[in-house]
Amino acid sequence: MRDSTLGFSLVEMMVAVTVAMIMSIGVLYLYSGQVRTFSQTARKAQTTQEAQSAFEAIARLVRQAEMCLTCITQQTMGIAYPGGASNPNAAGTLQLAGDSVQIDFTVPSGYDIWPNTASPHTDNAIRIEWSAATNMVQVSAGASVADAAGARTPITIAGTSGNMNTKIINLDVWPMVVDAAGAVAAGASATSKPTAGYRLTMTARVGTADGTYTNPLDPTGPLKNYRTVTYERIILPRNW
Repeated sequence: MRDSTLGFSLVEMMVAVTVAMIMSIGVLYLYSGQVRTFSQTARKAQTTQEAQSAFEAIARLVRQAEMCLTCITQQTMGIAYPGGASNPNAAGTLQLAGDSVQIDFTVPSGYDIWPNTASPHTDNAIRIEWSAATNMVQVSAGASVADAAGARTPITIAGTSGNMNTKIINLDVWPMVVDAAGAVAAGASATSKPTAGYRLTMTARVGTADGTYTNPLDPTGPLKNYRTVTYERIILPRNW
């Protein structure tokens, strides 16, 4: 029966309402997809920005490390792996279980080199720490490498719970050596004489998984659904 007042039948009205509902659901689905895409893009961009800032901060510090391989008491970089893994990750290996690293060196005393920013700038012993247990990179400065942990105030430069939940899943500083054939490669150990500088590597991931994404570097492992970014550079410290 057609409603003479409204000008259309009950069936026509039901069809119109159904079409409107279908269109509304489609619009909501499209909107939710756009929001999800925007969120994923924002997380990746934030991860890249935070990780790159931390990487550049570490690179600047390593570049300022006092180095003297020809001195009677050599000045080098102390690299320790208190958590277990004792060599850099192999190609295609984004993280190792129980991994951690502690890097100790000095920068010139008397100069304002972050984090040694308080005059007279004598806390020139720098420590960089990272652990797979916390996924954070921390930097501290003290009067000597032997300073007790309580005498320092570590500054977290990446991996905090905020900022889109970025996590640092690997950090390596490895001595590079020149072999008899003139080729450059990572040393046999963290204490190898660094005749070709140091290789700095850092990998970060977004803190939340994305079931629609497969990481090509770890398609079947624990990082399968995480977006990651890796930075790497060969650094020659001062006085090289």
